[in-house]
Amino acid sequence: MELAEFVQDFALALKEVDARSPVFTSRTGRVYQAGIGPHSEDRAVDLIVAQMISLDSHKYDRLVCRVPYAGSRQTCDIVFPGEWLIEVKMARFYGDNNKPDDTSLKDLLSPFDADRGAVTDCAKLAAATGAEKRALAIYGFDAPGRPLAICHRCVRDAGREIGGTRAADYGSVLRPCSPCALAGRCVWMADFGTTMN
Repeated sequence: MELAEFVQDFALALKEVDARSPVFTSRTGRVYQAGIGPHSEDRAVDLIVAQMISLDSHKYDRLVCRVPYAGSRQTCDIVFPGEWLIEVKMARFYGDNNKPDDTSLKDLLSPFDADRGAVTDCAKLAAATGAEKRALAIYGFDAPGRPLAICHRCVRDAGREIGGTRAADYGSVLRPCSPCALAGRCVWMADFGTTMN
């Protein structure tokens, strides 16, 4: 499977899940606004992958979420056995309360393992063994004064330092889905190929 095809299907599934207006309720009972935006990254990926399988079970029935890397307790977000290891990051700069999320940049740009950011996901992909191709997917929501393109460049450059080879912007694919009408986007994926140099 080509990465561009996967990205388009991921984006379509994300749009369809968001259109169903799933509601996230926290452990404390707080109910968030409807849509994909308030869900945790893991839960959003679960919903998106389930929708991809629903849309084309023949193509995606082998997709699996949170598969442990060989010899590690760390997991890969999406695995297409024998073909792809894909790490996913959500870029959400504003919370459901329409206030800036002060942890969003850390989630993308932190080089520290404990922060589990996109940069450390690049390192996990670079260190992975096996014949699968590797990619990092970032989806998210543009915010006033906080365009995703800037983070895209920062993570892309960090990924290239670690071993990424290409990055592509797949453009705007989502409707606005937050209280402040942020323009949602499935932003980009960096293809790490099969060899790490």
